[in-house]
Amino acid sequence: MLLYRICIFTVGLIGLSEEENILMVPVPFGSHVTTMVAAGKTLLRDGHDVTFLVADNFNDSLTKKGMKTFTYSGTKVKEAQDYASKKAIPLFAQGEVWAGTKILLQTFSSITDTCEMIMQDQHIVNSIMSHKFDLVITEGYAVFSCFNILPYMLNIPFIIFAIQPVSWGAGIPSMPSFEPSPAALPYTSEMTLKERLINLIVSIMGYYSDKGEYLVEMFLPEHEMLSLNDIVHKAEMWLINTESWCLDYPRVSAPHFQFIGSSSAKPVKALPDYLEEFMISAKQGIIVMSYGSSDALRNALKLHIETFFGAFRKVAQKVVLALDCNGLNVPSNVKCVDWMPQNDLLGHSNTVLFITHGGANGQMEAIRHGVPMISIGVMSEQLYNSRRIEYNGYGKQLKLHELTSDDLVQAIHDITSNAMYYENARRCSQIIQEFPPASENVVFWINHILKFGGSRLHPQSVGMPLYKLFMVDVLGVLLLTFCIIILITCYSCWICYKRTITRHTKMTN
Repeated sequence: MLLYRICIFTVGLIGLSEEENILMVPVPFGSHVTTMVAAGKTLLRDGHDVTFLVADNFNDSLTKKGMKTFTYSGTKVKEAQDYASKKAIPLFAQGEVWAGTKILLQTFSSITDTCEMIMQDQHIVNSIMSHKFDLVITEGYAVFSCFNILPYMLNIPFIIFAIQPVSWGAGIPSMPSFEPSPAALPYTSEMTLKERLINLIVSIMGYYSDKGEYLVEMFLPEHEMLSLNDIVHKAEMWLINTESWCLDYPRVSAPHFQFIGSSSAKPVKALPDYLEEFMISAKQGIIVMSYGSSDALRNALKLHIETFFGAFRKVAQKVVLALDCNGLNVPSNVKCVDWMPQNDLLGHSNTVLFITHGGANGQMEAIRHGVPMISIGVMSEQLYNSRRIEYNGYGKQLKLHELTSDDLVQAIHDITSNAMYYENARRCSQIIQEFPPASENVVFWINHILKFGGSRLHPQSVGMPLYKLFMVDVLGVLLLTFCIIILITCYSCWICYKRTITRHTKMTN
């Protein structure tokens, strides 16, 4: 551990001879931008020149944080998000998963439209070229993979910064038999036959789904014609913004596919006075509850808010709730705040439980502080995240559309009265803190790639078609050989039988 940190410090001091220009291109969704901004701040502190290419609706928040930006119109993405918020998320909140998923998939076309708009904008393209960036950090695979066309088009090395371990996209021979797809399936590493079959189908669909292939032909006429998957495989490295040491399930990895931990985890700061007073006034401890910063998820929460309030009226703990509660009949033990310093609240000594929608950043902040959880996911990876919390013994998973006040009261009682959940969460926290923080990992690997490149880290499986990766051709040859041997054996036996019968017939005659 000490040697690793010395290596990181040394690379930061002498690994680069001059300031390096880095362009960061996050997916234009709130939590994705927030996650990449945390990594950008780390690179700024390390002396890099960092610029973000973002939708214009994020420009003000990034410039306030000291980030330089290029902007493009986020209108189409915003319209798609608003449509999904109004149509899809309420369906998910009511348990209509397939209907919600269908609507959600329809909105993803806005991502491809956004990629096309960016690459058609000569002002953006010329600005990027004039800055002579040494590295681009994208944040996209599957439905977001078209963002990777830009660095390939401009011949700039790129790294993929991902929030989920999409191993197949990185050319890693991961196995659907024990590695559940984190995109939408609430499975664990122990799957039934049916679950393994569904997991295999979903994984293949995610790998081969159309994600804007026409853009390659449109914008890369002078380049080698590659599929989007082939372009993704040209990434120097994948940095996975999650914990793989005790939060997620163990997965097959490779040198170019590094789990860096949570970039959102930060040292705990002192709380504002109004929150600190409320925290220390709770003799039975504090429950922190948040459904993230998305208005859509908060609106979904409001559909069930009386269920939550009914439960909170029956528990001894006090609750800090991230929600605009104007016009609501708020229990006396609940403090509503429109914005909360979530990491600082979770790190407070009086916090005993976190109620969450299963967002990745919130989960990783809670587990880093050893706080058990009740995870009540609404959609997509939130269901996967919620399931892994229960599977690992860090809390409980509940279903929003089936939730009753009594269910929530029972879950709160079960966790706060059972030391097992706290012991499990704290043990995971201790394990995580044994490893270097994400900020050090980000600096180390990006500096390493800038200095040495990453192609030598790629296993031969990168770019290999799936039939070769999983040796379908070899199995086909073996199966064919086995069939030929069986046929020859059967034929030989038949010949021997016929000769025996013929000889016996002659002898009897």
